[in-house]
Amino acid sequence: MSLRYPPDEQIYSPEFAHSMKALCELRVIQNEIGVMCFSRSKESRKMPWGAALHIQAKLEAWYGGLPAQLQPRCIVYPAHLMLQ
Repeated sequence: MSLRYPPDEQIYSPEFAHSMKALCELRVIQNEIGVMCFSRSKESRKMPWGAALHIQAKLEAWYGGLPAQLQPRCIVYPAHLMLQ
């Protein structure tokens, strides 16, 4: 089954919403990493150990919270594979 919205010619899978939500959540974490690493002065761009552990916990929670259709054993579409 596929979805096509009237003004758009592209066809979307029913899992598109799950993929988009997961991708946006991952981008938020990536942005947090960028802020931590690049908003400091040039001589202190190393991420503190505690912050690295915090980011690791966030990434593990993100990965563990992926819906069933985005779990590695169930992925079908290339976009899902790229998200992994």
